[in-house]
Amino acid sequence: MASDAPKKSTPSGLRIALLIDADNASADHIGQVIKSIEGRGFVTIRRAYGNWAKPTLSSWAKILHTHAIEPIQLFDLSKGKNATDIRLVIDAMDLLASTEVDAFAIHSSDCDFTPLSIRLREAGKPVFGFGEAKTPKPFVQSCTTFLSLNESKNSSGKAAHHQPSLNQIEHDPALIVALEAAINESKNEIGWSPLARVGERFKSKSYGHASLKKLIAKIDLFDLKECQMGEKRIPCVRKKTNS
Repeated sequence: MASDAPKKSTPSGLRIALLIDADNASADHIGQVIKSIEGRGFVTIRRAYGNWAKPTLSSWAKILHTHAIEPIQLFDLSKGKNATDIRLVIDAMDLLASTEVDAFAIHSSDCDFTPLSIRLREAGKPVFGFGEAKTPKPFVQSCTTFLSLNESKNSSGKAAHHQPSLNQIEHDPALIVALEAAINESKNEIGWSPLARVGERFKSKSYGHASLKKLIAKIDLFDLKECQMGEKRIPCVRKKTNS
């Protein structure tokens, strides 16, 4: 019998809403932002907020459709003020109440979104933040993970990650669920998962860690050991047992 209950996301398929404060976010790194989010699940909602009549948003206007981002038009109601922040917060709370998404991504360098990030996390939703290096620390720390995007492209083309603390990792359901799924999908006949196979399914860099092995070692949920595979010994992982 079919059920009308909302479908739950699969472990490796979190439904993520990307909300962009175009007034306080650069369009230069949007490809990198989306790629990072897609490493965690499906970006089911993509919205950018701003007054699109402003010349300062022309760089965003050029790439919105390329990345399937819905532009939300917000006129400036008075000089020096805009309604972008309020509308983004309203939409986020509506999405939270609708159960349409499992996690949120906020692309902004504005500290005003700190209370929103805290509220979403209190509701059990991971918050992935993206912004420039100058982003105020309160917003950075309020996110589950935060990716600091370089204001100018360097020789490597890479962005700096805000390294999550152990407390943030253990309270990041998206990370734990996705990692467990990758480990389960990579099991061999003796119940251990080769770390290389896990790495093919779980991209630790998307969660602010260059080394998958070091990330797993930080979490008191998994065992690591060297497994004999043919003539080689390779690093393997499995979830800890209660025994």
